[in-house]
Amino acid sequence: MKAKCSLLLFSILFYNILIAQTNVCYTYDKAGNRTNRTICLKSEEASSDSVSIAKIPITENLGEMVITLYPNPTKGQLMVQITHMPDNTMGEITLYDLSGRLVTVQNTVNENTMLDLSVQPLGIYVLRIRVGGKVSEWKVIKE
Repeated sequence: MKAKCSLLLFSILFYNILIAQTNVCYTYDKAGNRTNRTICLKSEEASSDSVSIAKIPITENLGEMVITLYPNPTKGQLMVQITHMPDNTMGEITLYDLSGRLVTVQNTVNENTMLDLSVQPLGIYVLRIRVGGKVSEWKVIKE
């Protein structure tokens, strides 16, 4: 009887280990800095329609304009969206590595601008967005 109870308890524990998956969840501030790391459980129904933390856009208000950047961290493609951008406004996106070396410059800024970082090495970069005389700086992580 004692062996059957032990076997049943072991089976229940083993089943819970297989079913419950633990993930590390991160939260970021508006500049893209990681502010919190927690362990969260991922249930089966949440995993089918859940959004990865890396796909959650980060936004910043720059006057009337709203700048949205995602995914951060990125594996290569980085989307920069600028809403409420005034017509005929000039803009520039520059990317620097942490040593201050200029990596890339994009002089044409649209409401939806895609940056390709796939050829860049893994690391942390500083993204500077200049639109209409206003400047926004972001920390971008390339995984």
